[in-house]
Amino acid sequence: MSGEEVTFGRFRFDLGRRQLSRDGIPVRLGSRALDVLFVLAAARGNVITKDELLARVWPGQVVEENNLQVQVSALRKALDEEKRGQSYLVTVPGRGYRLIGIAGGSPDPALPDKPSIAVLPFQNMSDDPQQEYSRTASSRTSSPRCVICAGCS
Repeated sequence: MSGEEVTFGRFRFDLGRRQLSRDGIPVRLGSRALDVLFVLAAARGNVITKDELLARVWPGQVVEENNLQVQVSALRKALDEEKRGQSYLVTVPGRGYRLIGIAGGSPDPALPDKPSIAVLPFQNMSDDPQQEYSRTASSRTSSPRCVICAGCS
């Protein structure tokens, strides 16, 4: 991988040398943060799971997820674009991390593959017994009431 570079914004990361620079000026990072950046940069904008990062940055070692969070925090600080408020290292909820803004990288947004919805239990906060929900009451009616609905027909 010698000579291969990944460019994002004002940053360049040399994969072969594992060196990060901003506007041509070297950026100092610890070895583990550089290892995390290497894995993310080599993925060229694709999502890398936390488990994969842990396995590749700390191979054969048992480490807590907090170790990864410390390195991600150090990377975010180094990659901070104060004036623009842009973050190149994003968390993809429930999936992992990815670098965005990579020249020639994956154009997909940091969104889940499929839409998702969470259904939480309802609690009657009023004194009105008509607002009470129970499985037996809903099974007697032909169509239960929807309080919040996405994609109902």
